[in-house]
Amino acid sequence: MDHSDGLTFKLHPLLIVSISDHHTRIMAQIGDASCPPRVYGCVLGVLVGRTVGIFNSFELLYDLVAGELCREFLEVKHLQYKKVFPKYDILGCYSTGSDVLDSYMHIHKAFMDIDESPVYVLLSPAINHAQKDLLISTFESELPVIDESPSLIFVNANYTIELVDKFNVAYDKQNRWGGGTTFI
Repeated sequence: MDHSDGLTFKLHPLLIVSISDHHTRIMAQIGDASCPPRVYGCVLGVLVGRTVGIFNSFELLYDLVAGELCREFLEVKHLQYKKVFPKYDILGCYSTGSDVLDSYMHIHKAFMDIDESPVYVLLSPAINHAQKDLLISTFESELPVIDESPSLIFVNANYTIELVDKFNVAYDKQNRWGGGTTFI
């Protein structure tokens, strides 16, 4: 996977907690830690220029066998979030796992009618006590021409964790939210 110099990602801690909670709930339901399932969800936030602020997420209903995303569930959840967080848009998806799977591209493509270039956040639930960094990867999608045909690929992007919502202050200065600092 290539590395991107394009988008800058700012992740809010609530996003990480939300994805982790989703994974933990599913693990508790199945009760088998030997084969942790991959969970999928939608990420919410704002895009200002080339900076992506991701603040929250919710789970998705996705049929792995049929390869179909439950659009009705997605739309209902998005409307519910819009009532509480009217500034947040759907920016893309997340999943858990240690690597990007080719099968994930089906979910990604399903989001392309919502956003022409959805982002992807991957959280690895694996525990490695020797590693000090969070096991999070952020990706943007690109459509380069490979062997004379356009091919959708993921490009790894850098991220920072924003504990204080500096991103919203910058967003406010553009007068898109009507001024004032918003803390989440």
